[in-house]
Amino acid sequence: MDNSQGYFVNLQQMVGDKTGDDVSSGQDTGAQNSQELMFCIFCEQIVESKVSVLISHVCESIEQSKHTCCICGHVEPALWRLKRHLLKHTGEKTFECPWCPYKSAYENDLKKHVRQHTGERPYVCAHCPYSATSSSCLLMHLKTHSGEKSFKCVYCSHRSYSKSNMKNHVRTHIGVKPYKCPSCDFYATQKIQVTKHVLKKHGKDAEFQDISPANIVDPLSCDDLNNVS
Repeated sequence: MDNSQGYFVNLQQMVGDKTGDDVSSGQDTGAQNSQELMFCIFCEQIVESKVSVLISHVCESIEQSKHTCCICGHVEPALWRLKRHLLKHTGEKTFECPWCPYKSAYENDLKKHVRQHTGERPYVCAHCPYSATSSSCLLMHLKTHSGEKSFKCVYCSHRSYSKSNMKNHVRTHIGVKPYKCPSCDFYATQKIQVTKHVLKKHGKDAEFQDISPANIVDPLSCDDLNNVS
């Protein structure tokens, strides 16, 4: 029942003691009180509070509420997350760094980037002095303490702490280099490789905001690592 608290509301708490005639169209009040009823916030239906019924119902409701990208088929559980995902396809980057030419489609990504300028690292490891600019970086670091490497390469025995690192590794097997230098024909499997190339070959004033996936097919795009885990 604890895991379902975010999906259901106790019906009696919503309507007081009127769980009989008012709610269930004239059914016997005593019979209904013997089985507590719950209100589903996903589909606004009333269901029994049996654990098996709740689990089955919420899984069905969540599945029906998923939103699918019409471009790549990627599925998100909420519409706002699908809209955020679509920015990957449009290339729109409306959030600009006040210190450098960096641009991002996502406000949170810009906040993390700005911390590289300010030096702010608010996420601190409880096991060592390490600190990070984002919670995701800290979570990945924590796996170095636990030894957990949940992502396994399908081509070799390599394992990784993070999905993004595994993506980069798998690209070395399949030969995909989705990142291109904005000033020449240099391609790389990782964005950081292009960044280092730009600094070395083209100087620090190069347009870093233009370092984005090249217009080629990347079989590992859109967080599709279904076969790499």
